[in-house]
Amino acid sequence: MKHLDINAYKDGVVKAISQIAAILEETAAATEEVEASSAEQLQALKMVAESAENLQQNGESLEHEVNKFKTN
Repeated sequence: MKHLDINAYKDGVVKAISQIAAILEETAAATEEVEASSAEQLQALKMVAESAENLQQNGESLEHEVNKFKTN
């Protein structure tokens, strides 16, 4: 009877390990998706920062040009 108990225990352990491996694979896949999304967001933020810098430079240029026409 002990031999059957050991086999049943072994089968349970193997099943648990298989389930853990499946969960780890799913977690790895989700992590890769999050990483890809983060990279896309970072790229978008860099573009926004660059656009903001260009806008600031354009605003400064415009202010300089407008000041040429101001009378004191």
